[in-house]
Amino acid sequence: VLAEAVRTAHANVAITSPDVDGRTWDLAFGDQLDIRPIRPVNATEVEDDRGVITDDRLASYVAKYATKGTSTSEAADRRIRSQADIDRLQISAHHRRIIQTAWDLPELVPCPDCHPDGHHEPDGCGCQQRTHANYCATCNNGGEVTRTTRRQFLHPELGDKPDPIDALKLRRWAHMLAFRGHFLTKSQAYSVPFRQIRDDRRRYQHEHTLAELGITDEDSITVVNDWAMTSVGHRTPDERELAAAIAQRQRDMRKHRHATERKD
Repeated sequence: VLAEAVRTAHANVAITSPDVDGRTWDLAFGDQLDIRPIRPVNATEVEDDRGVITDDRLASYVAKYATKGTSTSEAADRRIRSQADIDRLQISAHHRRIIQTAWDLPELVPCPDCHPDGHHEPDGCGCQQRTHANYCATCNNGGEVTRTTRRQFLHPELGDKPDPIDALKLRRWAHMLAFRGHFLTKSQAYSVPFRQIRDDRRRYQHEHTLAELGITDEDSITVVNDWAMTSVGHRTPDERELAAAIAQRQRDMRKHRHATERKD
């Protein structure tokens, strides 16, 4: 019955993706289907000596197969911060494409206020002919905004509801192939939280290091911090130009707030 339920779900379940720039996709399971019932030949893996399926045996059996595909070659072992992080990953082309798609979908879009005709171009674009070209409160003169900001600007009647793509937080979970969760549900009521596992592992490594150094009393360690001045200012013309641009933007923002604030 369970195997037939899996086959039925595989053949019939499908959803429609959120709208992305006027286009949607129908998402469904692929062609591969792997159902492996527990048969007498491997029943001993989940049964005790009396032929009873115990919770411990069943949990061990599930854990063995649930963790078979969790090697670092199939995904990233830490959160993606930039495109450079993706470029350095040593993973299969298939998993790279999934991570890249999760990273690209929620990328910033042109500001609908000061760049309604597309991204800003150094040679000039529509934003330079607008009356408020000196400052844009929508994007803080950045030229780009999130999909949610664009949605709220173009469709204020929809309220503050986030864009469907932004709501998925794809970039936050790109390292997990956009799946924001774990293969099983963890509960502090009956299982060991991952935080406790990480703390125990960190503590073990710390005590192991002390033991290798022959230190028996942790309080006997003296930590000496020695700070020294190495340089002042910016090292390259590019750094000076970037710092000047940031300072100018902050001044423009302060002037704008001062000009628009109520005087009464």
